[in-house]
Amino acid sequence: ENGLGRKRMTDTLLSTVNVVKHGLHLDDKRKVWGRPVSDWIVLLVLTVVTAVLLGVLASMLPKAIPMHPCTNAADSLMKRIEKAESSKAYERLVYISQTFGPRRNGYSALSKAVDWIVDEMRKDNLTVTKVPVEVPKWTRGIERATIIRQTGVESPLTILGLIGTVGADLTAPYTVAQSLEQVPLLSDVRGRIVVYNQPWNSNLTAIDVVKRGASVAAKAGAVGCLVRSATPFSLATMHVGVVEYEEGVKKIPCAMIMVEDAVHLSQVYDSDRDNAIRLEIEEHTSTMATSYNIIAEIKGKKNPEDFVVVGAHLDTLDLGNGVQNSLANFIMAWEGFKTLQNIEMAPARSLRLVGWVGFQIGHLGARNYAGSHSGSTVFAFEANRGSSAIVGLKSTVYTSDGVNIVQSLGSMMSLLSKDGDVVFVDSQPHSDVTPLISLGVPVATFITEKGDSEFFWFANSAADTVLTTNAAELQAGAATMTAYAYCMADASVMVPKRGAIL
Repeated sequence: ENGLGRKRMTDTLLSTVNVVKHGLHLDDKRKVWGRPVSDWIVLLVLTVVTAVLLGVLASMLPKAIPMHPCTNAADSLMKRIEKAESSKAYERLVYISQTFGPRRNGYSALSKAVDWIVDEMRKDNLTVTKVPVEVPKWTRGIERATIIRQTGVESPLTILGLIGTVGADLTAPYTVAQSLEQVPLLSDVRGRIVVYNQPWNSNLTAIDVVKRGASVAAKAGAVGCLVRSATPFSLATMHVGVVEYEEGVKKIPCAMIMVEDAVHLSQVYDSDRDNAIRLEIEEHTSTMATSYNIIAEIKGKKNPEDFVVVGAHLDTLDLGNGVQNSLANFIMAWEGFKTLQNIEMAPARSLRLVGWVGFQIGHLGARNYAGSHSGSTVFAFEANRGSSAIVGLKSTVYTSDGVNIVQSLGSMMSLLSKDGDVVFVDSQPHSDVTPLISLGVPVATFITEKGDSEFFWFANSAADTVLTTNAAELQAGAATMTAYAYCMADASVMVPKRGAIL
């Protein structure tokens, strides 16, 4: 069979030579080594053409990616965590969520949850400490709203005052705005209540309306405001947020309303602009209380004084149990740390898991940590976008070397991740790692598959419960998160810091 195959190849080659010869009108009279010179000319031409074509094809193929030094360790670690039969991750998530409920800053539920977590971490042989953080403890009062139509018909509206709102008992006509930018352009704002019916474009836009809506409306002469819940999807679900009053601007009461009510008020306004809303809100009061950050550590083998951090916040507002936002992320990191401790797999640098408090009211726990530990923190990962698959990093680094190190890590993870390509986005995160940025620490936030969509179906709402995730999802997230942190801590060269901003 091999002889027959060689004969066929020879016949094919000679046929090709003859076709080219006739096409070029070459002479067959002179011979070299028993073959016409024309045959050798054609073979030379075919060889050159083939080489050129192969070069073009090679340039079109994807470039080979050099193997990252941590690939084998990351692969082994991820498989071990994903297949762990002794995992308590989901069990612990359920217990914390169902036992302590919403973990509001300054309230006993958060303190008891912190104490329970610390005790469990010590059972996992982790070195863990509690660090006190002073936080405001907000208290709500009466909060009611009613739409009063020109026909005399009154209908109640479900509202939830934004954390920190001032109080009022007033009745006024209302005006509908689709954005912050539209408010100064409207002619009928003064003396009215502004209802923000902002469409969902992105979480940053929606949250900006929640935070700044009251001051923007007050500047235009409004006496109060209602803000559409910051969510892309609603089943009559109430969400809650925090107001940020601008210095020097009159404070007016502001509350959150459901998406459905915002749309309804907008439709009523389009047909009759003389309907009114009665708003009854008792001013939120606050007293200072002590809560605690949780810090767990795994000591590094070569540079134990340098720490790579993985952090997630533990506190919630007063709706929901904060599973997606962000207890599940903390549980994932905890599961990874437990695994590393059990198998005695320590990287070159130390690892630190931080459970921040005060996230919902000004990142107070994160500021406390940055003020005390920025010197020893060489890199920080933040996880705060829910339990769906981790698909990339949103990172802030300060040098081309830093970019190369993080991109190399991302490329490695793209080869190991079963959830598709892991992308690297060079942009600034906006959360608990932000205080570290001002002190020159390179940071990254995990991007999750549903972090800009379904995460906000549940965040800061009563729907944020254990029903939003499952055990397999937690294990997969723990595996990816831990591989990222371990490999960064074990890197031969660390991402460079930048000088602090004074």
